[in-house]
Amino acid sequence: MVFKLFTTLMLFIEPKITIKHADIPSCKHCKYYMPSDFLGYPELAECEKFKYFDQRTGHHEFPYAKTCRSKEFMCGTEGKSFVFNENLEKGLSKNKA
Repeated sequence: MVFKLFTTLMLFIEPKITIKHADIPSCKHCKYYMPSDFLGYPELAECEKFKYFDQRTGHHEFPYAKTCRSKEFMCGTEGKSFVFNENLEKGLSKNKA
């Protein structure tokens, strides 16, 4: 009886946890996200959406995903150019079986 009363009180007293910016998409779930070759450095991940051709080297260059999120004319802090990567969803559904 005392335990039930205690747990009922804890439901009302316990603070509600909210996650800031949960509605803003994460780069790692984007179709254009290219993870870093260096496992311990996610800040070196690149974005394929804003690739450009470097005439000096003759190769395509990719800006860092962190740079794209900091520039409002690119993806911006809100993730304006975000496209969900369907391959992630397929991989997750395979693991559920």
